[in-house]
Amino acid sequence: MKSVLDNIGDPLEVILNALIQSERDWDFDESSAVVFGIVCGWHEVLPDVARKSGWSEEQIDRLTRLRARFVALCPLAGDN
Repeated sequence: MKSVLDNIGDPLEVILNALIQSERDWDFDESSAVVFGIVCGWHEVLPDVARKSGWSEEQIDRLTRLRARFVALCPLAGDN
């Protein structure tokens, strides 16, 4: 099995690939949901994750802005 550490390029891309390749349930708790939301984006399931996490509209907007800033730093993150 290929390790996420086989890609020794950009550290942000390594983090992105680690999350994408993981079989973990990233909406299990709020902290994990936030990390996944920033790095990978929740896309069409964001309303469901937000409801499960108890996020307000302001918190959803903040997560969306953080996601946009991450994609600006790691353009590959915008491809998933």
